[in-house]
Amino acid sequence: MQQDSTNKSTTDAITEVSQLTKRFNSLTALDSLSFKVCRGDILGLLGPNGAGKTTAIHCMLGLVTPTSGSIRIMGLDIARHRRKILARVNFSSAYTALPSNLTVRENLNVFARLYGLKSARVRIDSLLELFEIEATNDSLTGSLSSGQLTRLNLCKAFLNDPEILFLDEPTASLDPDIAAKVRDRLQELQRQRGLTMIYTSHNMQEVEQMCDRVIFLAKGRIVMGHGNFFLAGNEPYCLGICNRLPEGAGFAQNSPVPARCRHTVGCALPVAAGHYPGYYRRILGEEHHQYFYQPDQYW
Repeated sequence: MQQDSTNKSTTDAITEVSQLTKRFNSLTALDSLSFKVCRGDILGLLGPNGAGKTTAIHCMLGLVTPTSGSIRIMGLDIARHRRKILARVNFSSAYTALPSNLTVRENLNVFARLYGLKSARVRIDSLLELFEIEATNDSLTGSLSSGQLTRLNLCKAFLNDPEILFLDEPTASLDPDIAAKVRDRLQELQRQRGLTMIYTSHNMQEVEQMCDRVIFLAKGRIVMGHGNFFLAGNEPYCLGICNRLPEGAGFAQNSPVPARCRHTVGCALPVAAGHYPGYYRRILGEEHHQYFYQPDQYW
């Protein structure tokens, strides 16, 4: 769990998405999506498959042109200043393919040249060591395991020392031990550099560990607040304010809303939990509330 970011001024926003809509013929992938990300935050984009998470990231990278709405990154409009923005951000996904007939180092050298990187060898060596794939240096990329490919993509993502990193299910193909190490490395780099991350995952424990704030998407829309609370198992949690409710805090009996978090002085955010389905039915409607009460089925 990262440090509290809820008191940051909106002037700290490094990414601003406003009324973002994307339609593919009759399919609306994103429907009037609006949110802000403060500098140094890790924002989680959560939701079932097809919710619009990857499409939102692709729009923020300028890979997909929105039907309507606007995206400003580091104060610049992505539609007008994409090249300037892309020089200062990067992206990694477990599902991104790199040229299979190049070696690991050759692939990284290609991207280092695209980024205009000086002292590429030193930078590449340090990243291969950081993500523990230095032994694959001269291996053809096509011969790597899925876990090694995932870590190679992460090495690529850090080549240009980005200010914003977009991570789309970055640990999806990793075994638990390597995934834990990768999360530790990401947190270490985030702390060292004040890096901003926009992070998608279906692993709720991973989200709890990594993210300051979360946004839940379903059918291209935000279906829960500004993402300051979420469900993990059947225990109440409060993102960005405290780690978890003290034992025995419970919920107010017969209250029309969830009890307030009493773990940290001044915290007044409602806490999501399966003990209060009626409240979230009213917020989310029958169609969406089930995602939060049956995580094993939907996530």
